[in-house]
Amino acid sequence: MGQKRLKRFWARARLLLACGGVGGAILIGVLGMLAASEWILLAAMVLTAALLTGMIVVSLRFLRCTTCGKTIAVGWWNPGQRFYCSCCGKPFLFDDDPPDETETTTKEEP
Repeated sequence: MGQKRLKRFWARARLLLACGGVGGAILIGVLGMLAASEWILLAAMVLTAALLTGMIVVSLRFLRCTTCGKTIAVGWWNPGQRFYCSCCGKPFLFDDDPPDETETTTKEEP
């Protein structure tokens, strides 16, 4: 029986939310230097806070270690690189990763 796998969709969503949050922070800095309207600056702050909060929620809800649940998975956009939980040592497996060596069982012939 294989280990439960994380969905790559959530790793990509977290990455996009993080990029949006950083972009929003840059936008706040630019708007602050340009002395833009207070309402535009406030809207940019709220949007940035919402994006970063969404990133945290996605990380805590959908990207926890499937074995121990103590750490958050490092997920990249594309499959191929494997990371391991710092608490239990198990690999973070995503739904589009190749099978783990321990998952594949072959029947040995006598």
